[in-house]
Amino acid sequence: MRSAFPTRIRSPSSIAAFSCLSTGLTITSFCFEVAGRQFARAEPDALGEDAAAVRLADLPLKARSAFLYVYDMGDGWEHDIEVRSTEAISLADPDHLAYVLDGARAGPPEDVGGPPGYDHLIQALRSRRTVDDEDLIAWAGPDFDPERFDRRAVNHGLVLASAWGVI
Repeated sequence: MRSAFPTRIRSPSSIAAFSCLSTGLTITSFCFEVAGRQFARAEPDALGEDAAAVRLADLPLKARSAFLYVYDMGDGWEHDIEVRSTEAISLADPDHLAYVLDGARAGPPEDVGGPPGYDHLIQALRSRRTVDDEDLIAWAGPDFDPERFDRRAVNHGLVLASAWGVI
């Protein structure tokens, strides 16, 4: 299932190519496919090149190019990443950190069961017909709103990841 969570990210070309897309506190397996090359987190059984060793500037990314981001391959989350524009950003620029410009919708709760599990949660939120629906909604938490996007919270996470040296 392809992502339906549009988000625009501004990122300097000197950072690790895929770090700003995988900055959660618990990073599971992921891979990227760009121009026929596959990149993954450095693990003994990982397929492809080490994603942390590649910088955005090293890739043939230009306006209107795209690549595939697969997050948590066991659950099957696939995201088509479209490059809208490119521009040089100096590290001397006080605004050189990666940040999200805008987006839509909340990310799915961790361990929701991949796209089928998330679809089930959305249906439960809409119908609230059964005890199982109510249990699933309670598991997601009382504040979970699939339509809410919190740009400040996402950018706060990117700032923390940058401070921790993750990106």
